[in-house]
Amino acid sequence: MNTSTIGHRTVLALLTGVAGVGVAAAAIVGAGSAHAGTMPMGTPSIAMTITNHSGTDEFMLNDLTSSSGSWMNAPQPFLAPGASETVVAIGTTPGQLSAAVQYRMGDSGPDVRYVVNDFAGVNAFQWVWGPQASQYPISHTIDSGNPYINTTFDQW
Repeated sequence: MNTSTIGHRTVLALLTGVAGVGVAAAAIVGAGSAHAGTMPMGTPSIAMTITNHSGTDEFMLNDLTSSSGSWMNAPQPFLAPGASETVVAIGTTPGQLSAAVQYRMGDSGPDVRYVVNDFAGVNAFQWVWGPQASQYPISHTIDSGNPYINTTFDQW
């Protein structure tokens, strides 16, 4: 081998490695910020990232926003095990926006409701009620506040 061939192979190997690191970093950043960047600017909004960690399908029963709101990215009718969605509601008046999504766990399981309110402060909560409700715990976090609210719900 001559020096020229070794140099090209070395450069090619280095560039391939750098490209691989860049792709991996982009994937990590993208996975860690599934809800970031989903908020429209200039209007109050609520983004709810809902992840179904359970082994049961979630079937949507109902979705609603307050009278001053509408869906920019409406909930899916079905959320499979392991799936995640980010729903976004937008409003016209700060401090007067609410968004809720209600699913049924499986064909006959409990109902689950994910709710975020921005009335005199931000709060998020969830309900699970019906048969085997205790088998489907939910956790949530409020990741950013008014007027661009990001929340994360994890259905276990």
